[in-house]
Amino acid sequence: MSSRPSRRTVLAAGLSVPAAARIPAPAPAALSSLLSVDYARLAARADLHYTKPVSRSEEGLPIGNGRMGTLLWTSATALKLQINRPDVFASSCESRSFSERHTDYSGGCGYVDIGFPGLEDVFSGPDFSQHLSVYDGVAATAGQGVSIRGFASMQHDVIALEVDDRRPQPGPVDIDLRMLRYALEYQAGRNWELTASHTVAVRHRGQTAALRLDIRNGRILLTQEFREDRHLSTSAVAIAVAGRGAKARFAGETTVR
Repeated sequence: MSSRPSRRTVLAAGLSVPAAARIPAPAPAALSSLLSVDYARLAARADLHYTKPVSRSEEGLPIGNGRMGTLLWTSATALKLQINRPDVFASSCESRSFSERHTDYSGGCGYVDIGFPGLEDVFSGPDFSQHLSVYDGVAATAGQGVSIRGFASMQHDVIALEVDDRRPQPGPVDIDLRMLRYALEYQAGRNWELTASHTVAVRHRGQTAALRLDIRNGRILLTQEFREDRHLSTSAVAIAVAGRGAKARFAGETTVR
């Protein structure tokens, strides 16, 4: 049995459209409240908060700007960082020096340790906490009498750390810049030159890695240079202190402080 619409049904349906169009629109204030989003509160759902130190460096708080970054984790006496970049490669796709799987490496530029001589277990116990604000991009670490806030600049390849020394008598703060890799190798005719320039050269088959510590104008530096045939990749990490006097010195074959 067919159910073809009659002329009266079609007219009734047509008359219902203007009736629906007469529904009043939401007031501007109501519409504004629907579109208002508290982005800080929304992003805070992804914040990280630690009440005890992590057991592995991979679990540290991440900060970065897409070009360079680090994780922040702690030992009992220091805040630790590993500065990384996505454009640092120890070898290229043409390398013949790393034929075994998982033996090549890339990304790492240097270790940074911020310590407080004279304070034992500064980052342990009930005073410890770490918090990452995803909205602000700020990582905060608190310990016994000290706290450190860190963030990565979006405009420049800079990671800034603010140290708040709340001890009754503020004490020294050590900032160590360390090589990622170290191997003591005999370099015929070059040992004195390398030692005098605070350089470590490591050769792996056809690839050479040269890591050099330096002090320039009160800043401490670590440079890396990787060479193999036509491949060349370099990196540099420089650290300066603002707001407090500092003295730079070499603290061993792999560290400048």
